[in-house]
Amino acid sequence: MDKAIIKVSKELRLDQLKLDNAVVIIDESGEPYAGKISAKNQYKIEKPDIIALEEIHKEIHSRGSPRIIAIGGLSAINTAKILSLPRLPHKNLRETVYENKPPDLRPLIIATVPAMCTEATKLTLFFDPVNPVWLMRHAVSPVFLTTPAFLENALQDPKTQVVNHDVSLIKEAPDHNLFSYLSLCGLYEKFGPGPLTILLLTLASIYPLSIEEVAKNLAKLNVQDAYSRIKIKDDPQSWVEEEAKFREKRPKLYKKMDLLVEHSWTFYSLQLRRYGFKGKTDLYKFYRSLLISLSILGKP
Repeated sequence: MDKAIIKVSKELRLDQLKLDNAVVIIDESGEPYAGKISAKNQYKIEKPDIIALEEIHKEIHSRGSPRIIAIGGLSAINTAKILSLPRLPHKNLRETVYENKPPDLRPLIIATVPAMCTEATKLTLFFDPVNPVWLMRHAVSPVFLTTPAFLENALQDPKTQVVNHDVSLIKEAPDHNLFSYLSLCGLYEKFGPGPLTILLLTLASIYPLSIEEVAKNLAKLNVQDAYSRIKIKDDPQSWVEEEAKFREKRPKLYKKMDLLVEHSWTFYSLQLRRYGFKGKTDLYKFYRSLLISLSILGKP
C-alpha cells in the first residue's frame, strides 16, 4: 500500500458500487449522495477525531475486514483512512495511530470536494482532542475514484490553494500552475505539510474555527513575501520596531503569537526545518508577516 491507486472515470455511478458488508462513511458534503446508495453500515461523522472514532473502529473490525468507502470531503475521507488502521492487542485507536502501523485495509475514496490532497495520497489528517491538535501524517494510501471535472475544479478550492502556496516554496518544484491536481498532490505528498498548512492546522486547533474557514482566508495571503523574510537577518532595532507595530495594530493576536508558534513547532518542527525554518524565531517572523492583516481572528 505504498502509493494511492487513482481511477479516473468520465462519470461516477454510485449505484453500481458493490456495497455488500461495506462500511460507508459520509460527512456533510457527502450526505446529498447518500441516497444514491444502499448500505446497511453507514456512518455520518463530523471530523476524524481519533477518540470519538474508537467505538466505530472497534465495531467494524470485530466483523473481520470489511470494505471501507468514504463519500464526501476532508472529514469523511480521513475518517475512512483512520478506520482502516488495524486493531492492535491491548491498544486503543489513538495508540494505534501513533504506532505508525500499516493499515489493514485500503479504503475507497469518492471525494465530493477537495481534501488537501488526502484523497489522492498517503497523507492522512486527524484530530487528537487530548492535545488538542490537528495532525497530518503519512499513513494510509487509498483507492481514489474520481472524474476529470473534479480534478479540474479541485485546483480552485481554497484548501488546494493553501497546498499550492506550500509547494511553491519548494525550490525543486516546477511551475505547478501548469500541472494537474494529481501532479500537485504528488509533490505535496513528498514535501508536505508545508508552513502554510501548518499555520492552517494550528489556527484550527487553537481557535474555534474550521479548516475550511481558515483556508479561505489563508489562500489570499502573500506567502512568498512572508517566507522571504525568514531569510533576512534582523538587527535588534528593526525587530523592536516591527514588534511595536504589531502590538499596536493587533494586541490580542500579539498575546497569542507565542502560543501559536510553540504549538506549531511542537508538532511540526521536522517539517518546518525541511522548509528552511531554523527555529521558533523564523516561524514567529513568518506568522507575524501573515497574520497581522488576517481578519478571521477577530477584532484587535
